[in-house]
Amino acid sequence: MASKKLDRHDRVDNKRDELLRDYESERSAYELFHMLHEPKTPERYIVTSNLAKLEVTGVIAAEFKCRQLFKGHVPFRYWFRSQDKIRLTREDLREIQVSIYSFLHMMAHAIVTMDEYDADLAGRLITEFGCDTRDAILVATAVTNDCPLFITEDERLQRKLKQFKALKVRKPQFAVNSLKTRSQE
Repeated sequence: MASKKLDRHDRVDNKRDELLRDYESERSAYELFHMLHEPKTPERYIVTSNLAKLEVTGVIAAEFKCRQLFKGHVPFRYWFRSQDKIRLTREDLREIQVSIYSFLHMMAHAIVTMDEYDADLAGRLITEFGCDTRDAILVATAVTNDCPLFITEDERLQRKLKQFKALKVRKPQFAVNSLKTRSQE
C-alpha cells in the first residue's frame, strides 16, 4: 500500500515538475510576443500560419480550463484527469474566444500569415526526418515562404531537424536575445 501511495505522489511530483519546466520554457515565448507587441521598429514581425494560430488557440483554451480548476479548488493532483472533463458553458466559450481575438488583435501589426507550403517538402519531412504531419506542414510553410528562422520550444522537433539544412531552427529565447541585441545597437 505504501509503495502505491509513493508511486502516485511521485507521479504528481513529476507532473508538477513537468509543468514548471513547460512554464519556464514558455516564458521566453511570452517575452518574444511582448517584444513584438512594442512596435519600436517596423522590421519586427513574425511570419506564421493559420495552423500555428490554431495551436495558440489550444493553449489559450487549456489555460482557461486550468484557471477553472484552480477557481473550483480542485487539488492539483487531479488536474490532469479533470481537464478533459470540464464542461464549458457558452459564457466560458465566449470568454475563450474574446481572449483569442484579443491576442490576435494585439499582435496584428506584428503577425504576417502565410499558409502556402510545398506538399512534396512536407512529405519529405515526414518520411526522411520523422516529423508528424502538423510539424511537417509548419516547417514546409516556413521554408516555402523563405523564413530565416523556425522558432519552437519543441526539443523533439529541434532534434529531428538538426540535419535539415534548409532552415535554422531555434528556441524563442534565441529570438528574444537577437531582438534585445538589435535594439541596443
